[in-house]
Amino acid sequence: MSINKIGINLISILLALLMTLQSLVIPKQTAPAGSDTILLVSAQNSSGSPRSMQIVFSAPVRFTDDNPSAHIFASSSGTPDKDKNGWNVGLSDNENSCMPVDPTMAAGKVYASKYILTFKSDIAKTGVIRIAGVAAKGTNTKKLTGIPSICDSNGNTLHGDLQTSANGQISAVASYQIPIALIGTSVVSPTQAVLFFNYDVAFTAANPCDYITADNSQTSAPGTFSQQIKATACEKIDDKRYLVTFAGILPDSGEIKIQESKKNKNKSTSIVSSIDGSAKLPSSFTDSKGNSFAAAAFKNQYMQIAKTEYIDENTMRIYFPKTTKFVSSDPISAIMATNFGISGVSDSDLWAAPAISITPVDGTLVTGATVYDVKFEQKITADCNICISGKISADDYSLHSVKIR
Repeated sequence: MSINKIGINLISILLALLMTLQSLVIPKQTAPAGSDTILLVSAQNSSGSPRSMQIVFSAPVRFTDDNPSAHIFASSSGTPDKDKNGWNVGLSDNENSCMPVDPTMAAGKVYASKYILTFKSDIAKTGVIRIAGVAAKGTNTKKLTGIPSICDSNGNTLHGDLQTSANGQISAVASYQIPIALIGTSVVSPTQAVLFFNYDVAFTAANPCDYITADNSQTSAPGTFSQQIKATACEKIDDKRYLVTFAGILPDSGEIKIQESKKNKNKSTSIVSSIDGSAKLPSSFTDSKGNSFAAAAFKNQYMQIAKTEYIDENTMRIYFPKTTKFVSSDPISAIMATNFGISGVSDSDLWAAPAISITPVDGTLVTGATVYDVKFEQKITADCNICISGKISADDYSLHSVKIR
């Protein structure tokens, strides 16, 4: 009997989720003429993460009370309590929620002009970073003043604007805008990956698959690759996650790319935009042909059976793409043949045939092999699937019955 008479497939469905990256900037306060007051210059997002921000001061500063979380917030404005739909998000409880960048030491104290902030929850795409404080006693609160809890090594304080004259509350404010970003990918089967965006997005192209590819390039050289696979399906999981199926097995590592749609020779536009249409996914590089792409790196930890051969009515030969070892102490129990998943088979006609032996063809069970002969308990005389089962890892959702050596 030939392989043409018996269709043999591998069923392997695995799910996993993850996150992370991209960039931005925004402005500025003005101190009184001749003032030595420190300025909050800008708030920048270099990762695309909705919980991360970098703030930049005009000089290295420190928090005199060693409690940044008491002062720093992401807010709808400088006075969120007065906004109709005002919001306010504080720093994470993690001790590293306000980390100095390239710090310096002076009189045993740490100073930095840049700090990386981590917030306790996602912040909106646009808003302000607000550093709040109370004016020192005796300060003329009718004028612009300084926040005494943030100062440089000379004692100059952070410049702020008066918010409430009654108790001297002042704030230094810098606007921010986080761009739409493809912040990560997670390979969930040999031919599928989930794309993660930092905010709710939608594909605007009629057929997104025309613009999505996976290849074996690296971030340092995104235009150099020897293998490229086109997408065949793009399914929405929710507004931030999309499951993409590719036409072949993904490389061990590489990048998934979303190409911009070319309107003409000199103009192209992103096929991914925010739900409200206010922002588009920016491209991270342009290739030698002038095509612009957004990209995210991936690693493929999964494999599948490369092909199968029919040996006789009880025996099938399975081929793996690399030397593969069954890690179970009883590998026979992990394999069966079944007509489950075969088109047109009713529930009443389902059957399963467990394996009774497995023999490495080009190796051993100890060292692994690329080819195995599997003998089943009953004769296989109809179309079926060859299934490898196993426990699912809670960490990465992978099938831990076989592994690449």
